[in-house]
Amino acid sequence: MHLGGYDPFNFDITELPLPENNSLVVRVDNRRENSRVSGLTIDWWNYGRLTREVKLIELPETYIQDYQIQLAQDNPKNTKGFIQLSLNKANQNINFSIPE
Repeated sequence: MHLGGYDPFNFDITELPLPENNSLVVRVDNRRENSRVSGLTIDWWNYGRLTREVKLIELPETYIQDYQIQLAQDNPKNTKGFIQLSLNKANQNINFSIPE
């Protein structure tokens, strides 16, 4: 389940599919409620639909799940960041490159 609109999201369904005859169903709900964006007091209707494609992507067992990179505050010639892999392996060295 995902709440909100226009922001990308993903789900890991590795454990869900059967070996064959699967279907991917996406349900969109645009009910107006006080606790939801856009609420009940707006003067426009919140249309409910998909605005981007839905993709089912097969990934290797280990993949980059999340990352962040930014200029270092103490020296803007350096960068700092992190990479989170799909498998939790502590103190693992990772080599990566950023092409110019």
